[in-house]
Amino acid sequence: MYNVVVMLKNKKKFIVFSLVSMLIIAGIFGIFIYRNIKEEPTIVIEQTITNTDSLEAVTISKMSSSPYLMANFIDGDAVHLGSGLARMFNTANGPVLTFGEDFKVTSGPDLFVYLSPNAPGESLGDFASLGKLKSISGPQSYNAPINFSEYKTVVIWCRAFNTTFSTAELIKQP
Repeated sequence: MYNVVVMLKNKKKFIVFSLVSMLIIAGIFGIFIYRNIKEEPTIVIEQTITNTDSLEAVTISKMSSSPYLMANFIDGDAVHLGSGLARMFNTANGPVLTFGEDFKVTSGPDLFVYLSPNAPGESLGDFASLGKLKSISGPQSYNAPINFSEYKTVVIWCRAFNTTFSTAELIKQP
């Protein structure tokens, strides 16, 4: 009888310990996610540029007949997939990065578009944030910094999990 009472007390202690441990771990994970989502990017590029969201394609086609830089998106890894074309145009309102109709990336939380001075597969370095990814597929555009030629790679980055979803190495067009 005594052994049964001791066993029940130990079982209750184990259950309470397990529940408290799980709550602590969930709290730490929640704080990590919250801080990474709310954290501002390392470098924020501020420019006064007219909004080019609507009628973007028409504006770009009138300003520049061919892109200055082009890139094809590739997968970040076996789980985070990306494809499609990115182009950088010089417009009267400043440089604009566009994604084509064929652009697609794996869905994820807190996805941002960055320009990195480093090659795909390397660290982000002193990146420039172009803002939150507008859509996981289809055409879209982002105002780029005036010094865009200093950057080598377009990166679709998940800030919540510090993960690259897709990269596109920018290549200067003749």
